Amino acid sequence: MDLQLAKPSAADQLAYGVGVFNLPWIYTLLIVGGSFIANHHLGANHLKWFYQFVQWWGNTKYSDTPFKFGELISMKLIPVAGDLV
Repeated sequence: MDLQLAKPSAADQLAYGVGVFNLPWIYTLLIVGGSFIANHHLGANHLKWFYQFVQWWGNTKYSDTPFKFGELISMKLIPVAGDLV
């Protein structure tokens, strides 16, 4: 039996090409931005809303890990929100 695969449309090929071209730039932007925030200690002063969000969940640690519930929730919400965009 011969398996025939459908040829991608021009729009699919364009979307793939744009994504492949932009992905390294997006990664670089996130890495440089994160390094800048960490090196200049901007997290505690300029991201107070994020600290308050983590503290809102309380100081209970997730079992068998050193993470607080708020840290785990935020680690999951940011990627999910990025996927939705």
